[in-house]
Amino acid sequence: MSRPIKFRGKRLDNGGWVYGNLVTYNNKPAIQDYYQSNGEIFLVDPETVGQYTGLRDSKRTEEYPEGQEIYEGDIVRYQDAYDTSSECGYDWEETLSVGVIEWYDEEAKFDVTNRESIGLEEFWEDIDQAEVIGNASEHPHSLEQKESAAE
Repeated sequence: MSRPIKFRGKRLDNGGWVYGNLVTYNNKPAIQDYYQSNGEIFLVDPETVGQYTGLRDSKRTEEYPEGQEIYEGDIVRYQDAYDTSSECGYDWEETLSVGVIEWYDEEAKFDVTNRESIGLEEFWEDIDQAEVIGNASEHPHSLEQKESAAE
């Protein structure tokens, strides 16, 4: 199964999101928009550029009937588990966590920050239960507020 390779970034001219191919224009990051225009190129803030993970969240709305696409830099709320092990053995307790989707070069994969269940691969198996609740570049301070609300 393949996933579309696409990016998004905030346009420098009007601050709106643009989706498409990541390119350079006059040695600056830009996105060539094939989705809403005829391949027009828009300069973007490099701090806002994120790649599509190929996954969608659990929200089903009129705007996102198949769930919202999850991009690098998105803030997601998700079911997690933390280790409550004792000398008797392993035990995991479920919790609601909030983190940011990031790319990890060392492992060549997308992952989410603030995971208690580091090392468990089940997160990506259960991503359809996660929910995009914001974006780190638009709301950098909301991550701390939402983390404390999830606790």
